[in-house]
Amino acid sequence: MEQKEIQIVILVTAILFFTVFGMILFFLYVFQRKKTDYLLKQREQEQKFSEILVRSQMEIKENTLKSIAWELHDNIGQLLSLAKMELNILSMQNQITPEKIQNVAQLVGKTLQEIRMFSRILNQDVINSIGIKQAIQIEVDRLNRLQFLNASLKVKGTPVDIDSRDEIILFRIVQEFFSNTIKHSKAKNLNVTLQYDNNHLIISLQDDGVGFDKDRVKQGSGMLNMSGRAEMIHTRLNIQSGLEGTIVTIDYPIRKSRI
Repeated sequence: MEQKEIQIVILVTAILFFTVFGMILFFLYVFQRKKTDYLLKQREQEQKFSEILVRSQMEIKENTLKSIAWELHDNIGQLLSLAKMELNILSMQNQITPEKIQNVAQLVGKTLQEIRMFSRILNQDVINSIGIKQAIQIEVDRLNRLQFLNASLKVKGTPVDIDSRDEIILFRIVQEFFSNTIKHSKAKNLNVTLQYDNNHLIISLQDDGVGFDKDRVKQGSGMLNMSGRAEMIHTRLNIQSGLEGTIVTIDYPIRKSRI
């Protein structure tokens, strides 16, 4: 009888052992599978982020070159034409006064300032080297010079350094809003506010244009592009639009290195 009980105990023990061992193997398999799926998903997200980053960099350069082309034609071209006209007048006059020479020198000086600014903007690492605050200021100044509308930038709080790759995405979102405002809103004023608050950078973009119906926004439009880019950097983006204009609020969690 004792031998039979011993055999039963051994059998039950063996069953429990293999059951526990099987469960351990099963959980290890499930854990490894989830880990593999997570790494694959993370790799896919990183690849998608890299693609959006490269696309954003190219779009920034394309938009910058278009703006520079306008300024070369409307601003620098005009300054050089005035300088040439002044020189032609001086060449036909017998008396050349210091005041007239000073006028030509000022025109040439303004032209040189514009060219220096262009060389700075054309630097491929412009966002990384000057930061998003200064990059937006350059865009605001450009809109004012081209007289598309009245643009302004306000900064609240103390600016801090943020991830350079995220800066490019954020700047491209801002550029996208500027582009939509100029093309579609018929706005007269555009205001940008950067608010550094604790661990967040809140960017507020507002125009006084005609607004739009969010429910009728087409796939691939600028506004949807803005939302997609915001998601890639784990940023909340809120769009409000009506008869009094459009307000876009970007709530970016500040982090120095992107995980």
